[in-house]
Amino acid sequence: MVYEYEINGKMLKTGDIISTGDGNNSIYSLGFRLLGAVIPGKVDHSLLYIGPDGLCVESGIFGVVTFNAEHVWDSERTFPDRMLIDSFYAASSVFPGRGIASDDETRIREFVRAYAIGSVGKPYNFDFFHPDIESRVYCSQLVYLAYKHAGIDLNVGTSGIPGTDRIVFPQEILDNTTQI
Repeated sequence: MVYEYEINGKMLKTGDIISTGDGNNSIYSLGFRLLGAVIPGKVDHSLLYIGPDGLCVESGIFGVVTFNAEHVWDSERTFPDRMLIDSFYAASSVFPGRGIASDDETRIREFVRAYAIGSVGKPYNFDFFHPDIESRVYCSQLVYLAYKHAGIDLNVGTSGIPGTDRIVFPQEILDNTTQI
C-alpha cells in the first residue's frame, strides 16, 4: 500500500525522500554538525518516508531505525528514537521525469517500503566507499540500495570531488530526484 502524509507542508508518498541538514547548536547535534562539515552540499542526511502516518526509516550512527515524524519536523521530539537533531531541508521523489507507469510506480514504492523495513536493525556503515555492501548501511546508502534493487540507480557520482565517485552523498540523492 502507498501511504501519504504531509510534513512541513510537503505531501509525501511512501518511498519519498527527506533531506535534512545540520541541527541546532545543542550538544546533541554537535557530532552531526561536525560530520556535515565534511559532506559536500547543503544537505548531509537522507531518509525515507514509508508510512502509515509519519513513519520514516533512516540509518544513523546507531544503525537503521524507524521513527514517527509529525506534520511539522521536530527532531528534538524524535531524538530518543533517532539520536539525531537536524533541520528539514527538502522532500523529493524519484518518479517525475522517469517515464514510469503508474502501476510500476506503486510497485516500486511498495518495494522500497519493504526494503527499508527489512533493513531496520542493520548497523551503520562507516565504509562510505563501498555503497553496495548490504550488511550495514549509511543514510544515503539506504535510499540508494532500496531504489537500486527496484531498478533505479541514484549513484551517479556528481559530488565533483576526485576519488569519491562511489560514495553516495545525501546531496547527490537530492540532486537526482525532484523536489516536492
